[in-house]
Amino acid sequence: KYDGYLGILGYDKSTNELVFCSKSMKAPEGEYAQWFKDEMLKRIKDIDMLKQAFKGSSAKSLIFEVIIPDKDEHLIKYDKTEIVLLDMVHNTIDFDLYEYKIACNFANAYITDFKTKAEFPSFYDKHTFNFYLKSLKEQSGEGFVFVDADKHMFKLKTYEYEIAKLTRSQQEYYNNIVERNPDVHDIKCPTYEHIRDRYIEYFDTVVVEAVYDNIVSIVKETNQKLVDKHNSVML
Repeated sequence: KYDGYLGILGYDKSTNELVFCSKSMKAPEGEYAQWFKDEMLKRIKDIDMLKQAFKGSSAKSLIFEVIIPDKDEHLIKYDKTEIVLLDMVHNTIDFDLYEYKIACNFANAYITDFKTKAEFPSFYDKHTFNFYLKSLKEQSGEGFVFVDADKHMFKLKTYEYEIAKLTRSQQEYYNNIVERNPDVHDIKCPTYEHIRDRYIEYFDTVVVEAVYDNIVSIVKETNQKLVDKHNSVML
C-alpha cells in the first residue's frame, strides 16, 4: 500500500461530466479532490473518449492512490507526484471489484502516466500466510492490503510505518514542551519498560525498541532546544 490519499474518478450521466472525488467531496469544492483532478487532467488522453467509455458501459469508477508530496506530506517520503491505480469498481451498493487486469486495460486505454499496484501471490493456508508476515512487515513503505475469500480487506502495516507514526506523535509532544518553555530543562526520558508496557499490546518488540531509541534522541534534542531557548532569553 502506498502512503497517499484516495481519489475516485467516475462519470455523471446526468451532466455528461467526469467526476473527481476524494475525502467525501467532489472537485472543485474539495481541496484534495481538486488536487486529484488537476493531476488526472494531465494524464487523460482524450476527455471525450473517456466519457464515451464510461457512458457506453456499466456504471463504474476508477480508484487511485494519490501521492503529491509538496501538498500532502505523509510519513512515507516520496520524491515526486505519483498516481497509482488501485481498483475499478462497479457503482453498486455491493462495491464489487473488477479483475485488476480488466481495470488496467480500461485505464491504459484512456489514461497515461500512472503506476499499477504490486500484487502478491495468494495464500491458501494460515501456516504459509504466517510464514510471510514477518518478511512483509520488514518491507519498506506503508504496508499491504489483503483480501480474503469473502472479499473482506484488511491492512498490514510495515515496521517502518509503525515506527515512524509513533515517533511522530512523540516528536509533536516534545515540540509542544519546547513551545511552552517550562522552567525545567532536564526532561526525563521514559524508561524502556514504560514504553514496552505502553505499546507492546499492539506492536511488535521490534517497533517498541526502535521507538524507545527514537524517543531518547528526541528527548536529548528537546533538552538542547530548551537550553538554547533559555540562553537566548537570558541574553
